Amino acid sequence: MAKRMRFLRSKYLGFGKSSERKIKGWEQEIQFLKSQIKQASDENKSLRSDSSKTPLSGNQGVRQALVKNSELIVKNEAAIKSLQAKIAKEKAKIK
Repeated sequence: MAKRMRFLRSKYLGFGKSSERKIKGWEQEIQFLKSQIKQASDENKSLRSDSSKTPLSGNQGVRQALVKNSELIVKNEAAIKSLQAKIAKEKAKIK
């Protein structure tokens, strides 16, 4: 019965607040992912400047950190694109 009521509410009251809430949540998630990307790229810059002072052959940990941060950046950029597509789709539903 409750399931049916939720369906009727969503059908007759439109998407309204729930879609707006979804979009706001996704936008907040995008902001968080962007901050993670900035933090990882800043860390990569500092690692590169520090590693230029010492030979790279002895810096296995630095290389691993650079790779890890680069992978995080790529993954987050893909997630941002996915969320932006979800937002566009949800906004199209509202209109």
